[in-house]
Amino acid sequence: MTHDFSGGSGTSDSTQFVGTAGNGWTGAFAAATENASVSNSIISTTPMIAGGGDYLQRTVTAGNTGNRRSVLYRTYGSAGDLDATQAHTISFLWRADSVGSGFNSTADYFMLFGNNGVPSNDSSANTSWFIRYQGANQGGIVGGNFAVYNGNRGSNTALDTNLFVNTGMAVSVGSVYQFIIQTNPVTADWSVNIQEVGGTGSYQSSTLGWRSAANNTSTTIGWGAKPSATDEVFTFSLDNISVVPEPGTAILGAFGALLLVRRKRD
Repeated sequence: MTHDFSGGSGTSDSTQFVGTAGNGWTGAFAAATENASVSNSIISTTPMIAGGGDYLQRTVTAGNTGNRRSVLYRTYGSAGDLDATQAHTISFLWRADSVGSGFNSTADYFMLFGNNGVPSNDSSANTSWFIRYQGANQGGIVGGNFAVYNGNRGSNTALDTNLFVNTGMAVSVGSVYQFIIQTNPVTADWSVNIQEVGGTGSYQSSTLGWRSAANNTSTTIGWGAKPSATDEVFTFSLDNISVVPEPGTAILGAFGALLLVRRKRD
């Protein structure tokens, strides 16, 4: 199953934003927002990658109190040759467009993650695979770099920043990154390949543990932002979301083709 925002804005088709259920997606895009305002735009000019098309740009503006964050997510299930209860591969394009002037604390971050339910935020105990880009050092997180979570597969569901692993890959605002996540609901394992499109940054993880225990009931992909200061603005873009069965090695080998081959509806 794929979603590349080619359907534009609307609620009548699974290819639209926010869309509806269909083609393996069990619902439309949804969001969990706390003390923040959000705007979404389907951008039809200046594609994220050469030969690309429409993509989603999402802006999160912090409110004046409490936790300020918003998570966009979409759930999927088994469809066609995809068995979502077995090992499968998730890929997408992601870009940080703006972090304002205050991206300098442990309370400022972007998050990309999987979940075994409907997430209220990125720190839900049902989080499976988990990636962060944070403004300052904390535990295993190095500020300004991508960090990946090597969880204990549910033996302790509390968020422990010491379980994050620094990728050594610095994030450049305005650069597009391709994420290829191989996740296994049976063993609660995952791994990730990150490539900077058109750049030199890259990272391949070893096998990592989910934060949560193995769970086959619901599968969700989430992307979010948490600005810490009042009126602080974080913006990110998203495109080319894909969920396919294992083996995922074909996706890794065809990385260049994935970036260049993209069909859009007229």
